[in-house]
Amino acid sequence: MSEVLKPVISTVNFIRSFGLNHRQFQQFIEEIGENDLPYHTAVRWLSCGKVLQRFFELRAVIEIFLNEKHRPLTELQNNACLWKLAFYVDLTKHVNELNLRLQGENQHLPDLYTNIKSFQKKLILFQSQLRSKCFSHFKTCEIFSHTTETEFPIDFAIETLSALKINFDTRFSDFDAIANQIKIFQNPFDTDIEILPPKLQMEMIDLQCSDIIKNKYQNSSLLEFYKSLPLTQFDNLHKFARGLFSVFGTTYLYEKTFSKMKYTKNVYRSKLTDEHLKSLLIIGTSKISPQLQTIVSGKSQLHKSH
Repeated sequence: MSEVLKPVISTVNFIRSFGLNHRQFQQFIEEIGENDLPYHTAVRWLSCGKVLQRFFELRAVIEIFLNEKHRPLTELQNNACLWKLAFYVDLTKHVNELNLRLQGENQHLPDLYTNIKSFQKKLILFQSQLRSKCFSHFKTCEIFSHTTETEFPIDFAIETLSALKINFDTRFSDFDAIANQIKIFQNPFDTDIEILPPKLQMEMIDLQCSDIIKNKYQNSSLLEFYKSLPLTQFDNLHKFARGLFSVFGTTYLYEKTFSKMKYTKNVYRSKLTDEHLKSLLIIGTSKISPQLQTIVSGKSQLHKSH
């Protein structure tokens, strides 16, 4: 990817890092009703795709601007390079969509694993379609194909997708090893009793034969469903479910806490102790409602204005 991304980043930095260049570029694109170029920031997950997309959309304007600055970019005149750029615009868009699906609250292991497996199958579909130059899911490539006679670099695209698929297979191999457990956890009513560990078999039979429990499964979240199972009757299933619920498949909670800390611990609160900060972070990130009436009732002096 670096052969495509490096000239893009270099050009964006040339335009954005110098005040005069940036002002002139802004004035230039405002005349034609376009928006500015974003910076590429490696630590921001969605940055790469947005920069590539905006760069491709403004490629004609950028080429004129660079020529006026006596800093021509040969890649903008090379249709083979533009094909690769268009391909990466679409590919990073698909990766960003996956990235957004993996974020957010209440993301448990089955949801995350489903999204990963889905994307791996999409990569296989992309390879099959691009071999025959079908751009159904690569809209930027489809638009560019109507403006150039240069052939689409099939080998380059297939090699990239193959490397990406290998990367996904390697990174998520640990989850593939427990795929059957995840399937049982996600849908216990569609499980073959014979393949279960002996300690779960009797409880799973009771579970699958109960219409009341099945109705709860269909009308509640996975977490609420397992919490509703009687502990005395389904002790082993509770332990099995806790093991998979405790897997942190996303850094969302960490990111949320860090973001909250950044705004709480600032220069205007220099006397804030670590203990007080911890309490504020717990309140700011937890969904547990405080029992205010119980807390207040144990106090001898109350200040209602507070």
